[in-house]
Amino acid sequence: MIGTQATRVALAQAAVWLIWGSTYYGVRVLVQTVPPFFGMGSRFFVAGLAVLLFLRLRGTALPRAGEWAGATIGGVMMVAVGNGAVAYTEQTVPSNLVALTVALMPLWMVMFDRLINGVSPPRVTLLGIALGFVGVAVLLGPSDVAEAADITLIGAATVMAGSMSWGLGSVLTRRMARPTSVMMGTAAQMIWGGLALMILSGGVGEWGRLRTALLTQKNVVVWLYLVVAGSVIAYSAYVYLLHHTTPARAGSYAFVNPVIAVVIGSGLGGEPLNSRVGIAAVLIVSAVAVIVSHRQ
Repeated sequence: MIGTQATRVALAQAAVWLIWGSTYYGVRVLVQTVPPFFGMGSRFFVAGLAVLLFLRLRGTALPRAGEWAGATIGGVMMVAVGNGAVAYTEQTVPSNLVALTVALMPLWMVMFDRLINGVSPPRVTLLGIALGFVGVAVLLGPSDVAEAADITLIGAATVMAGSMSWGLGSVLTRRMARPTSVMMGTAAQMIWGGLALMILSGGVGEWGRLRTALLTQKNVVVWLYLVVAGSVIAYSAYVYLLHHTTPARAGSYAFVNPVIAVVIGSGLGGEPLNSRVGIAAVLIVSAVAVIVSHRQ
């Protein structure tokens, strides 16, 4: 293991912040040609299967029945619904605006933690979440605030529903039986979440849209990046954070990722970057600074 637990938590948080921030643009690129549910489903299923096989070769035991059940709930709520909503929305909405909308996720995590576990967050944490909420409200404000394209109401509702599902799944998985190996639990979640998305993909007719012509070099590179960096590395780091820090701190990635996504989306994809996006980003960064700087 690397250093102390505090060091491992810091490295895991950095990985989640930076890598997941970059994956929004990667997903945006992929879903322009590859059906969203199939693209995300294959990404997580392959990543989960690869991690499971690697761990089995090293002698790590498979999850028990109760542990598989917990992984199924987490995989469906977090991987399938959470990521599926993001991928579906990014077909028509710029990745940086989707990422900024996802910034509400820590609010759902703290809310569900209060409802399910009876854990009342400190006032400073609530202050940080409120500040982040204001940032998202600025982003979704009236069209006359800025002249650039707005995120649609349906798109915002879809992403928020995915964020709520992710937040609830994150809180529930902390209470459920899980394998001793964090990586084995991560693999199980990715397998079930990816499988759920693949089934959904078939149900909505995406399989009929698959063509070998879609397998361009750019798509393959982006898909591999999402599998290795976005799923294996960053998702494993997030699951580690869920079990070694508070829900508010684990969910703080949703405030940092938008800033990374704004920079990458604007620099590589020419996505909207105007005064409203800038103000929202400042408020969101301030929110995560408040949450993360407070040690619970």
